[in-house]
Amino acid sequence: MLQEVLHAAAELDLTRGLAIRSSAAVEDLPGGSFAGQYRTFLNVKDQAAVTEKIELCWASSQDVAEFYRARFVGGDEAHNSNPLMGVVLQKMVQAKYAGVAFSRNPMFPRRTEVVIEAVEGLGEPLVSGRITPCRAFVREGRKVRTEFPSDPQSKRRCALSTRQWREIASLAHRAEQLAMGLPQDIEWALDADGVVWLLQSRPITTIQDVDRHAPAGIWTRKIADDLWADRLTPFLADAMLANAPRFDLSRYARLLGIQTISPSLAVINGFLYVSGEALQQVLQLIPNRFRTTDLRVLLPPGLEADVTSPAVPKLASFLARCVVLPWIDPQANPFLCRRLTTRRMKKLGERLQAIKPRPPNATPQELLDRVQAAVELMANLQELNQWPYSYATILTWLLRWLVEDVGRLPHADFLELLSAGGNNVSVRIEAELTRIAAIIRRHDELNRLLREFPVDELNHVLPPVIRHELNCFLNRFGARSRHRTLYVERWSEAPEQVIGMLALLAKEPPGKLKTSGNRFKSVVNRLSPALRLVARPVCRSTVKYLDLREDLRFFLDQVLYLMRTSLLDLGRELGLDGNAMFLTLDELSSVLAGRASVAEAERLAMLRCKEFRQECEPCTYYVDGRPINELFPNAQIIRGVGTSPGRVSGPARIVADPGRSHLGKGDVLVAKSTDPGWTPILSVVAAIVAEEGGLLNHCSIVARELGIPAVVGVRGATRRIREGASITVDGDLGLVQWGRSPL
Repeated sequence: MLQEVLHAAAELDLTRGLAIRSSAAVEDLPGGSFAGQYRTFLNVKDQAAVTEKIELCWASSQDVAEFYRARFVGGDEAHNSNPLMGVVLQKMVQAKYAGVAFSRNPMFPRRTEVVIEAVEGLGEPLVSGRITPCRAFVREGRKVRTEFPSDPQSKRRCALSTRQWREIASLAHRAEQLAMGLPQDIEWALDADGVVWLLQSRPITTIQDVDRHAPAGIWTRKIADDLWADRLTPFLADAMLANAPRFDLSRYARLLGIQTISPSLAVINGFLYVSGEALQQVLQLIPNRFRTTDLRVLLPPGLEADVTSPAVPKLASFLARCVVLPWIDPQANPFLCRRLTTRRMKKLGERLQAIKPRPPNATPQELLDRVQAAVELMANLQELNQWPYSYATILTWLLRWLVEDVGRLPHADFLELLSAGGNNVSVRIEAELTRIAAIIRRHDELNRLLREFPVDELNHVLPPVIRHELNCFLNRFGARSRHRTLYVERWSEAPEQVIGMLALLAKEPPGKLKTSGNRFKSVVNRLSPALRLVARPVCRSTVKYLDLREDLRFFLDQVLYLMRTSLLDLGRELGLDGNAMFLTLDELSSVLAGRASVAEAERLAMLRCKEFRQECEPCTYYVDGRPINELFPNAQIIRGVGTSPGRVSGPARIVADPGRSHLGKGDVLVAKSTDPGWTPILSVVAAIVAEEGGLLNHCSIVARELGIPAVVGVRGATRRIREGASITVDGDLGLVQWGRSPL
């Protein structure tokens, strides 16, 4: 037997060198690679060495691999002291370059990206970890990004061409295809003639777990926090994604020469995310010096660095197209946008009023048509909202750049300007509730009822004067709720929510608003005269667009209320009740058409409802299914986004429902998220901390109007902060601290 092996070695041209390596029966398991445990020998050139190295290969199966067998194999195999092993003799490739390649990036396995590492000469020093390699990332078989060690000579020593990197990536892909699509870890060598050799291929065993709900690509909650902070039920999520191409600005991006990425939106565990790749395309048009902090945090840490500065011809072409765009769509003109939006919103309001009345004795098909009409109306509204939302965002970023980066004023001054003279529906709702609460305070009998009856029972004992005021309020603003998700009752359906807030406001009179005109002047006057000329109109336009944005959000509340009531009506007719909100429009149509049974639909809806009710914290980013959160340097200090200036200390009150809260003066409101329905109680508290939200959401706007500190986007706030704990909120720095040490 030995003579046959030596004869075969001679035929392989032993004098030029052989590689002697192992292939064991329990090697390269799904959970363990046995990496480096079985021995390999290179450049073996005589018969005595062949015999010796084969024996050493076999010996390695009985010694150093014992841990792997015990940890990953299990059963009788784990205790087998002599597992099966073959020893492979290969002709040596006299490598000019060698290395390894993963057919999938083990950190981001959903990317179509091959990771290649290379060194000069043989690859053994790389595999054993004795040398730092050059690295290349090949995406979609063509995009090549290279990284080199800090050694200035490394780039010269590893001078593979783009074609050669791609050829190695292609070899890794072919190995994966031959392995039935299982990601492969290959060893390769490039000889002096430029031929790439496959030396070994085995499964990748180190791919990290990913969230099964998350799609491939880069996804960010930044912007989505302001766009839609609340969790989406399956019906609304499906409708949102189906209509996304109508309102994600992709049509205008194509007109401006920006590469469009599809899909632009994703819903992960019920939360809305925006495509990071789409944002990268936009950021490439913004020079580095104009990329504010707001822009840099849109992408996960490290990925923003991949966004290069724009080429001058590309930027010039983009600016030229921007000049032409308002002639194609007048709403793109910032000077006409508000007027045109208001006019078109009025027409949509007429359509809403026409759809609202429920047809008497409506058939299930008529109710489904009503649901479809509500979805179409929402899509129309989101189309209308593209430019107002964009201008509100762009102007806010511009104002911050002018005040903080150019004017060198503190962040608190920028926040003061955002609250200068705002007048929107959220402010009007707060004023109306404050007026009704003042009536309650003057009504002795009602004050007694508030003390004696629970909030849930007060609706039945209200005196006529307050009943009339409440009904008028609900007729105007009853489409609001504490959250916009379809699963939550609206104020008109649950008047006790409003009564609870009125009771709180009657007990704790709200603070007075600051005089916005004085705040505006005091900040603007600290800017240079030239900068003042620019900042004044920018500030006024920003505030007006923020007001328009709030009014559009209230219109959306009304559309969502119509959608909710229509789904509940349809659910009752089909025997699904509220479970209809956990089915998609197509699934409801299938039930109505008889293609799916009510029992099947109900089982699916209940499964989704159970999953929806489970506590779930949205991650800031997802990269190829892997959740990434922002880092917090200190366990007792958590960072968010400061959206209203000031510093306040007080007891934390964790609130889930504003209508059932027990807040007092000096309390700090801590909540997962706040929607416009929370506005009335914000005037009672000393500061606000929210897990969701951004600079432009209603909570931030109202906090600035009230002059109370607010920090939003504070991940895990309701979990990490204890009820009643003394905390300090710094709206300037965006910090929340608890404990004895002062901030």
